[in-house]
Amino acid sequence: VFDILSYLHGVKDKKITFKRQNEACIGSPISVLCDADLGNSHWANRSRTGITAFLFGNLVYWCSRLQPSVSLSTSEAEYMALAAAGRFAVWFKMLMGDLGVTDAYHLPAKVYSDNLAAAAIAKTPITHKHSRHIDRRLHWLREVVTANGPVAAQLDVAFVASPENVSDIMTKALPQHPMKKHRDSLFTGYTFRSGVTL
Repeated sequence: VFDILSYLHGVKDKKITFKRQNEACIGSPISVLCDADLGNSHWANRSRTGITAFLFGNLVYWCSRLQPSVSLSTSEAEYMALAAAGRFAVWFKMLMGDLGVTDAYHLPAKVYSDNLAAAAIAKTPITHKHSRHIDRRLHWLREVVTANGPVAAQLDVAFVASPENVSDIMTKALPQHPMKKHRDSLFTGYTFRSGVTL
């Protein structure tokens, strides 16, 4: 309890600000970052998913929740987080289209993951022996990422290095310096560096 009160006292002057950032992202104004922590819950052995979403570099959504089922590997946990982030991004694209933000609707939303294996599973329709155990219901992600799938590509999956992934703050306790860095990025807006598109 003391730690929570101490943290709240330290951020009493902090606030979420929204500002115009023309350089915030190239392409779609929607960017979603996700992260997972394998087996975070000791009583249920479930992993935790963290998602942060930005519109023109401004924070519009964040969540941290346990995954609905137990993951058997780090790749599966990260892929589940990527699928959850993808579901939010597809819904948010439609909402922005309804509100008249045409770039958000027409361009594929950027979804960032700090796990190369999860991003590769999302983009590759081949089942590998190490990904055979991943539930088939998560593979709808491949259809919305692959340009030659049954629908036009709605998402663009890219890699972001772990130190730059602000969703890391949603999944685990971090050392003081990275925690403050990510917290300030969430409050003041996130400037996206070019992620590695796979």
